[in-house]
Amino acid sequence: MDGPTANDFHQAANYYFSEKMDLKKALEWETKAVELRPEAYWMSRLKAQIQAELGDYKGAIETAKLSILAAEKDNDQNYVKMNKASIEEWSKKK
Repeated sequence: MDGPTANDFHQAANYYFSEKMDLKKALEWETKAVELRPEAYWMSRLKAQIQAELGDYKGAIETAKLSILAAEKDNDQNYVKMNKASIEEWSKKK
């Protein structure tokens, strides 16, 4: 495969998010990762977290809901629970 993979974009975005670097760039990268692997609910979760950090709570909630759907398909209740808790928190801020 030529060029960066979804995982490459995800790792770069995760690093920027963790280090509180350029969050707009992190969002751009994570959006590309999610476009390449929409079933990867952990990538959608990170995208939602970045959106929330940037103050886009409405977008973060929408993305977290997509992450929940994908996590449920994979029966990963931990991600379902984390996303639901985040949605509850972000709903108070929007």
